[in-house]
Amino acid sequence: MNDNNKHKQHHMEWRVPDGGWGWMIVVGSTLVMTLVNILPVCYGVMFSVWYTELGVSSTTIAVLLNINLVLWSMMSILVGPLIEVFGWRPLGMFSTFMAALAIILSGYATSILHLVFTYSILGGIFGGLAIAQILIILPKFFDKRLGVANAFPMAGFSICQFIFPILIPYLQEKYGFKGSMLILGGIILNSVVAAALFQPPEWHRIIIKKENNGFSSKTDNTILNKEEHHHEDVGSGEKSILKKICDPIICVLRATAKNFAILKKPTALIISLGHCLFLSSTINFIALLPFVVINAGYSMVETGWIMSYAASANITARLSSSMLSDFTWFKIPIGYVCGTLMSCLGIAGFALTDNILHLTLFSVLQGFGHGSNFGLFNLVTKEIVGVDNHSASIGSSGAMLSMGFLTIGPLVGLIRDSSGSYTISLFFIAVLNALSFLLWLFMPYAKSHELKAGKEGVSCNDKNYEGVVNKTFVIIPVDQTELPPLPDQSNPSDLNRLN
Repeated sequence: MNDNNKHKQHHMEWRVPDGGWGWMIVVGSTLVMTLVNILPVCYGVMFSVWYTELGVSSTTIAVLLNINLVLWSMMSILVGPLIEVFGWRPLGMFSTFMAALAIILSGYATSILHLVFTYSILGGIFGGLAIAQILIILPKFFDKRLGVANAFPMAGFSICQFIFPILIPYLQEKYGFKGSMLILGGIILNSVVAAALFQPPEWHRIIIKKENNGFSSKTDNTILNKEEHHHEDVGSGEKSILKKICDPIICVLRATAKNFAILKKPTALIISLGHCLFLSSTINFIALLPFVVINAGYSMVETGWIMSYAASANITARLSSSMLSDFTWFKIPIGYVCGTLMSCLGIAGFALTDNILHLTLFSVLQGFGHGSNFGLFNLVTKEIVGVDNHSASIGSSGAMLSMGFLTIGPLVGLIRDSSGSYTISLFFIAVLNALSFLLWLFMPYAKSHELKAGKEGVSCNDKNYEGVVNKTFVIIPVDQTELPPLPDQSNPSDLNRLN
């Protein structure tokens, strides 16, 4: 084409569907979040009787849980490249199956070492992979409706916390430790079917064609993507075995480096460190709660009801905060920080009483704060660091959180064993919650510093393994009848064509 003025030009924009199959993703994500979270949420309820019979120390109990949580959190870094190598559905179905197997094998435990392998290692790795997928896949399908879509999977954690602390003591009383673990494993296996709904996001992107005259049209991108991936799969068979082995390893290493690079941004550092202090301490509070209530002279049934009331507050906060986030008047960072403060006050109050009514009220306050904080975490991360840096920030937060579980969890158990008091351990957890709250007070200064410095931030969108381009513009003649193929993100020439 010699004369460009003879042809009009228009822009091709790839957009997320903001609905459609995305609602099936929400259904699958909610089921996975509800069932797989049995592993960390119900740890104390599942093993408290077994630990008591063996006389296991609080330090050992905390170490087993925190090995699980360290590996669980570390998977946030690896899930992106693993999805690119194996695909969304294969990775989701395999990880949920292995999480269920970890619970089943734990039912046959005869020693602490057995539980380290089955619960801590297997459960931590594959449970973490299953949950990390949910945090990444939702923004690939939703934009304007992300708050509503995020509400239901986030509520899954609370549904788990509400139902299973009541169900597990009943199962243990009726079927024993081994029988109850087999039943729980079978329940978690339902998440394999839920993970089968995780179709690749690029199958469902919508093509928006914007012409210079202001008119626009859209096209379903499903067929184009399936055809493109078919041709890519055929060509991939020509790769050498060595290259097939080395490429995923290199991809994982590059992804890890890029995820950590975002911590150069003060805002991303505050998000990651605050998340580490809050969640690592809060999860240990949930794990200690059954032991504190039983130590106060109450039964396992009463303990289960206290945890269920807290879970009810948690699910209310997750649903309400996520849905409110779609309104312009709702300030996501403020809601996030207020949740942190409520959790801190709830834990401090819980440490000061042994009255069952007061224990219930403070656990409800803590549950509501926990729900507000975690329900908004995915959204506040996207708002502050942006869509391009979202995956990297989630990954770096997971890595830092794993370090928190590695240090804070055993330290909580050590404080309990050294002092002989749950009160001191609970106050230590409350202080960590307070530090997370205080850290977020510096967020406005961090954002101001980044703006004044004129930095664009660290782009952690690894073009070698990210399978989705959120928005891509291609200028083509208006009379061209065929749509352009999607960019091959492993081909630098294709990426340069779009820049």
